[in-house]
Amino acid sequence: YAFSRRILTGLLFSCLGDALLVWPHYFLHGMAAFGVAQIMYTAAFGFKPLNASLGATLYLLCAM
Repeated sequence: YAFSRRILTGLLFSCLGDALLVWPHYFLHGMAAFGVAQIMYTAAFGFKPLNASLGATLYLLCAM
């Protein structure tokens, strides 16, 4: 039940993000909605075991 609820919440925030991106002055709000959706998808699928050092390395590579 928790899995499907998190996926549904992620889909709703994705739809909200799409709707907000229609107006340029709501761009940051739309991106924040997509961020919340990604958090909900991550919570639904999970990353177990969490490999923090690999995550930090990938983050730094993408940031460059």
